[in-house]
Amino acid sequence: AVVVILGLTVFGEQTRSAYCDIVYSLDSNADPPGCDTDTDSLKISCVGLNNGATVSGNITLEGVVTDNAGEDNVTNVLFYIDGSLHRTENQARYCMNAGDSSCSPYNTGALSNGNHTFRAVASDADGNSASCEVTVNVQN
Repeated sequence: AVVVILGLTVFGEQTRSAYCDIVYSLDSNADPPGCDTDTDSLKISCVGLNNGATVSGNITLEGVVTDNAGEDNVTNVLFYIDGSLHRTENQARYCMNAGDSSCSPYNTGALSNGNHTFRAVASDADGNSASCEVTVNVQN
């Protein structure tokens, strides 16, 4: 998108950021198009697996998400195993396997022995995303 204001044409992130800074300095309550004020509020932590651990059988991975705009602002958490989408979870408690109050375990028997990377990517209604990742050594 190209925005022209006061003769300033906005292309790219650096110019967009400068444009937003100028608008906000003139009016701190402004809500100009293309200037998202909620840019770094979303955070996710991978809980249940330790990076570098050797695992077998059932494991649990939970994406613990915080968003300064509130829990309802989180839209989903995507769980990946070795880069392939495993599950999309749309409601809190965000678990790699069946999302319920107990975070059902995932059976590593479906994976070959060796290193595997589990990644969780959270998204919110403001267009922010955050991720965490854990690599473990599966030995079944």
